[in-house]
Amino acid sequence: MIDIISSSIRLGRYIRDNSDFKDLYDFFTIQIEDEDITLFEYKKMLIGYFDKYGFYCFNYVDKVIESNLDNTNDIVRNISKSIKVHLEKFKNYNTILNKSKELGCIVENYITQLTLKFNTFPQIDIPINSLHLQQISNELSTSILRSGVFSVFTNPESIRLIKKESEFAKEYQNFIDSNEDLRPYCKKVMKFINGFDSEKKKIALIMENIRFIRFIVLKGITQGFFFELFNISENQIYKIKETHKDKKIHPVILKTSFIFTHDNLMLFKYENENRVSYLLAEKIVFKYENGAAETKLYGYSYPTNEYSLFEM
Repeated sequence: MIDIISSSIRLGRYIRDNSDFKDLYDFFTIQIEDEDITLFEYKKMLIGYFDKYGFYCFNYVDKVIESNLDNTNDIVRNISKSIKVHLEKFKNYNTILNKSKELGCIVENYITQLTLKFNTFPQIDIPINSLHLQQISNELSTSILRSGVFSVFTNPESIRLIKKESEFAKEYQNFIDSNEDLRPYCKKVMKFINGFDSEKKKIALIMENIRFIRFIVLKGITQGFFFELFNISENQIYKIKETHKDKKIHPVILKTSFIFTHDNLMLFKYENENRVSYLLAEKIVFKYENGAAETKLYGYSYPTNEYSLFEM
């Protein structure tokens, strides 16, 4: 299957299995499998920040720990000191931080090229001379093109509008840069966009489409590098709630008895009414009551067929 998410996942997995950056995966696996209760907060931070910072996560969490070593709250300070003592046991910890930063930069630059160059197929700057890596990267570029996100740059009317509203595009980008925590198409962003006139709204939506592509590519590469993609079959779902089903990307809540290994898996595949879709999960809630386990997943349904999905 050639779609943005599956291609991104394959790329992340290939980088993990065929480069020196596998050290990041090995280090992360050791932390996850360590049952020391003092590491709970460290794992929780890694889990919580993967979705936002991708491969920079290790560096970001390290800075959080360092900043809390002198925290006035005794609990926070003691936990941070315990985590620091644990991490110092790893002779390669500084190497992990350096590789985290290096791979984060490589992936960030690659995604930028993917969303800037729509007439070429960018290649990720990983020191692996492989036709397979090139093929996976080309598939990702192809899937982005098929989605129609770049169609606005070949349409004369859209080109005219983009030129006319170039100053507004800069203003909108400044808004995004100053609110970097905002996900594409979140409520705050949409409230902001809905206050514009029709032409400015079109420009903002074009930019949100591109931001969304960047968002799911990063999620896919990170998921493929660190985790497997769980498939939830129709018979494992005992309740599903979908709203705005007329839209290809729409809110969904799944209730399933399926138990997941880690709670930071944010991409899933699920089947419903003979249709296979992705679930971009935003929240996962586990319950165990009366001897039965339940997992509730909140997020957005995303199609596996993206042809012309983002055409304006």
